[in-house]
Amino acid sequence: MKGHYGKLIKVAIIYGGAYFFLHWGLSELGWRLFPNNPKDDELARQVRWFHHIMAEKFIGLALLCVAAFFASRTHHPTRNWGVATGIAAAAVFELTGALVYIGRFGIAEYQQYNDFLYTILWTFLLAYLFGYLAVRNQQLR
Repeated sequence: MKGHYGKLIKVAIIYGGAYFFLHWGLSELGWRLFPNNPKDDELARQVRWFHHIMAEKFIGLALLCVAAFFASRTHHPTRNWGVATGIAAAAVFELTGALVYIGRFGIAEYQQYNDFLYTILWTFLLAYLFGYLAVRNQQLR
């Protein structure tokens, strides 16, 4: 039992961190491929910003689910440990994202656009779902 905690933490940090950096890289790529044009008016800039933010949110949720799924597949001595590993990886993904955002823009900016409890609730629910999907065959055996 003691060894399972250590492996869960390692897998969660590796998968959560790796998928966070993948998300960050894709976000930066999006801003570099579609940068702000100085000749655009305010409406065009706001529309471009909205598209970037929606793409980041969608990609972030998709990567969160993928991280939970593959982390659960990596460490699943039992079904419950597999689901817990997926939830932990998703939590590392989201907490890293929140801490980086707060470090870059400040806590007031984070609270203006994000609700931490809402974020954690959806992270838990999505990670549970995809973690369960990853190890459901283990339960059926």
